[in-house]
Amino acid sequence: HHWPFIELTRNVRSSGKDIPYGPASFIAQQILLMTPLTFPIWLAGLLWLFFSERGRAYRALGWAFAVTFGVFLLAKSKSYYVAPAYPVVFAAGGLALDEAIDRIRQGWLKPVFVVLLLAATALLLPTLIPVLSVDAYLRYQDKLPFALPATERSHLSARLPHHFAWQFGWEEMTAGAARAYYSLPLEERLGAAQLHRGSGDRAGRPARQFEALLRGCAGCRRSEQSVRPPGCEPPGADLPPAEFQPSADLAQAKELALIHQAKA
Repeated sequence: HHWPFIELTRNVRSSGKDIPYGPASFIAQQILLMTPLTFPIWLAGLLWLFFSERGRAYRALGWAFAVTFGVFLLAKSKSYYVAPAYPVVFAAGGLALDEAIDRIRQGWLKPVFVVLLLAATALLLPTLIPVLSVDAYLRYQDKLPFALPATERSHLSARLPHHFAWQFGWEEMTAGAARAYYSLPLEERLGAAQLHRGSGDRAGRPARQFEALLRGCAGCRRSEQSVRPPGCEPPGADLPPAEFQPSADLAQAKELALIHQAKA
């Protein structure tokens, strides 16, 4: 099995790319990521899964969350890696809260909690989802009483958080890759490959027409370096954008690609 994700985090740490946060900072980032007002809910959910009589049947879910949280904490991973595990403890926390309110017979607290959660989520939503323009977001960010933590050293000088900053530049990167690819002679395209430094660079290939040339090739392999021979387009693949049309006849290109696949 080789535990590929643990190997990945070890390699990332060795590269010095990420900012290593200690346990206290990692937990603080979890609270901020899920919004502070929800912290009592998911903490109560975790305790409910481990210690309540009703939660006994679902205790395995508590262990799944605890192990996931602990592995990422010890591996000094990015804080958002834990995010997909939270629905489990949120659901348990809702049950724990519902039981507590019913015990004290104060049902009016339920809608109050809902309103508070919605208000807190609305206030912090722009930090998680791009609901504001860039200029509006920067003004909003400057007024926050806290600074959003950077996850990589390269982000320390950036104005935007990385999950927003990385949404810019993909079309230009794809256009540059297409220009380089179509500048090659047709025969060289068949053996061409793209070398990426990581998932961020690999995400710079989203243009539908250009991506169509990269699909369906026998022998194409996906790895951390994302090496793919762009000349291996399947018959019937979408044409590339008009400004990047290959000079060679498309039928000839497909014929050469099929011959290349047969040899592979």
